Formats: sequence, C-alpha cells, structure tokens
Amino acid sequence: MALRAFDLTTLGLYHWDVDLDWKRPRDIEGDDASVALPEEAFEHRGIYRFVREHHRHGFAGGMTERIGIAYDQSIGKRVSQYTGAPLRGIRNRGRLSISYALFDFDGQERRRRYEDVEHILCFFVQPVANTQKTRSLPSSAWYRITNRGSRGDLPKEIVFPALLVSE
Repeated sequence: MALRAFDLTTLGLYHWDVDLDWKRPRDIEGDDASVALPEEAFEHRGIYRFVREHHRHGFAGGMTERIGIAYDQSIGKRVSQYTGAPLRGIRNRGRLSISYALFDFDGQERRRRYEDVEHILCFFVQPVANTQKTRSLPSSAWYRITNRGSRGDLPKEIVFPALLVSE
C-alpha cells in the first residue's frame, strides 16, 4: 500500500496515488459479514466491497454489489454493522463474499479523501445500491487509483478526473 501526494500548485489541485491490494473474497455464511474476515481487518482502516455471484459470470467473475469505506473504525468493525436484513438485502440472490483493501489517509480532510476514493470506484462500477454516490464525485483533487490482487470487476487503474480507465 502506497499513498503519495504531489502538489500541483500551477492548477491549484493535488494528485493522490492510491494503491489498493484487494484481498481474496471470503464467503459470507449466515447473517453476519464480519465473521468471514481475518484479524487484520479488525486492526486497519480501508475500503471493502461485497461481491455477489451472478448467474452469467459465476463466482470467479462476481459482480461488485456494494462498496464501502472504514475511515474512523476498522474494516471489521464497520462490516459487523451489516447483519440480518441489510445483509440479506445485499445478498439478494446467489452467494455473497467480501473483499477488502487496507489503506490509510492521515492528515487534513482524511474523511473526504476516503469518500473520494469510494465515490470514484462506485462511479466506475456503478452498482445499483450506490447510484447516489456517482453524483458526488470529487472536484478539487486528482486521483490515480490502482487496483491489484483480487479486484474482480474493478478496473486495473483509474485516473480521475481525466477519466482514464485501464482494464
């Protein structure tokens, strides 16, 4: 995981490199998503996504159903809030798994940076559950998001606002 900020003073903008190494999806059994997570997820902040098996793609090519962030608590603690009916609503039909990537923004406007990354990913994946986030894309910062590991349907690289997507 690497985060670097470059001052683009000529444009009055900042460029953030965000390297997301997605962990292998873990099946969720029952009504508590946090039981599928290892201990490291309870020790770090980052981003997570629920992946649902789809009849056209099978589980290996599962579709990202929901993307979320954990900026003020660990990923495990945040995911533990998805229990019962909310989790069944995400599951809908088919097997459900969870994948996550650890990263940490420090300093000013930390929450906004986490939300920017979340909203950019939602914009490109556009799951139905996150359509409202596609209307709140960042306007004052440039991002390069690299997705590695078990990225599923996420593009390899996103450069925003240039809207460059690399499959």
